[in-house]
Amino acid sequence: MPTLQDKLAESLAVLKKLQDEGIVAIQTKNITRTHRERLIKSGFIKEVMKGWYFPARPEEPAGESTAWYV
Repeated sequence: MPTLQDKLAESLAVLKKLQDEGIVAIQTKNITRTHRERLIKSGFIKEVMKGWYFPARPEEPAGESTAWYV
């Protein structure tokens, strides 16, 4: 049975694959609900509009806009 760390690693691999494909803003259709919820909970993506997500750093303070300048 996979541990929580293994599950998060799997979700991060999905996020990396999307980024390697050049996808910056992640649409709901590009990622499964399980991976999306896991990444939101751990702080690796943030919802910017309904159905659209943006990669983030978990330690990033609320309101920080540096990540927007890609």
